[in-house]
Amino acid sequence: DAPGPGKYWVDAWDVCGNKFTDSVLLAAIPTSTLDLGPDRIICRGDTITFTVQGFDQTEWDNTFGGMCLNCDAVVLIPNTSFSLWVTGTSNGCTVSDTVNVVVAPLPAIGGQVTPTSCGNANGAIDLQISLGAAPYTVKWSGGLTGTQPGNLPPGQYSVTVSDSLGCKTDTAFFITPSEAPVLDHSKLTP
Repeated sequence: DAPGPGKYWVDAWDVCGNKFTDSVLLAAIPTSTLDLGPDRIICRGDTITFTVQGFDQTEWDNTFGGMCLNCDAVVLIPNTSFSLWVTGTSNGCTVSDTVNVVVAPLPAIGGQVTPTSCGNANGAIDLQISLGAAPYTVKWSGGLTGTQPGNLPPGQYSVTVSDSLGCKTDTAFFITPSEAPVLDHSKLTP
């Protein structure tokens, strides 16, 4: 066994004592590197792409079973966390790598709407956020702020909630109008 690349000689003698010399040059076959990068966190519904290059043959596999043979890239829209393995073969040498992908849930938005009363601009929304990764950023249409905007006129109010991982959810709330009381002058007595 040769200790590494380089030029090696061999000497051999026949039964008559004649010496024969030969040499061989061992070259290192360059091996492509394979790196899927660090483990990742993505938001549910996001697309993630992994690419490898420089291999005669590739084989991808994941937690759910076989995926793709001889594909340079895979594009996934996962609903749940998973591990991805890829093996690349080139010039008879095989290398592999693994990456773990955590699929984070989107923030869930709920809330309670208080309608206006007596025709006034006194509606309210009590926004409730669950799932996702706190802290949350709340962005309302029309410049509203916070999770409990009040003194609102009738209408539709859209909100986007982003969590600390950048996962976002949008929804809208509708505040129903009310009628102001009407004074019937004909029924007044002097």
